Amino acid sequence: AKDMARVAIDITESRQLGLTIQPPNINTSQAAFSGSDSTIFYGLMSIKNMSANLAEAIYQERLASGPYTSLEDFLQRIPAKELNKKNLESLIKSGALDTLEPRHILIHNIENILIHVKKYGEVTDHIPQNSLFGAAPITKPTLTLELVEYSPKELLDQKLELENFYLGLWISAHPIDEYKEILEDPVFPT
Repeated sequence: AKDMARVAIDITESRQLGLTIQPPNINTSQAAFSGSDSTIFYGLMSIKNMSANLAEAIYQERLASGPYTSLEDFLQRIPAKELNKKNLESLIKSGALDTLEPRHILIHNIENILIHVKKYGEVTDHIPQNSLFGAAPITKPTLTLELVEYSPKELLDQKLELENFYLGLWISAHPIDEYKEILEDPVFPT
């Protein structure tokens, strides 16, 4: 993101005006911030360390071919040259891929996903465009994700930490929310 502090200020002011802020999502976000009615959709380009080229490619591909239906569908539709480790980490850790797979599982499998992207890119680079005699079937690599378990508290803490780092603010919740009841009804010693 170019100026995360400015984004945080703008989003805070938007919330004060009663607008809803939707976190980044490859199936709803555009490259830049966008809005409809009383909702603002976080722009993919505003994610920390995110390439503007990739943000635009994700948005344009979704417009052309529809929503991404799975992680593999996403990885196959986006040019492999755009999906480097830095961009992929930014998408995963910001929550932009949360509708496809749980964030903690994607984080745990980043290296496997990068290997899959590379293998898929190598396979598709060798598919002939037109063959007079028909091409032999190409076996595309499959992606297998290793599952990991975390407690709900650990997942929320991780989510909030990553949102703050990659988006410059907390969107889904605030770390102080778990203490809201205590803060609303303070007890003072007599």
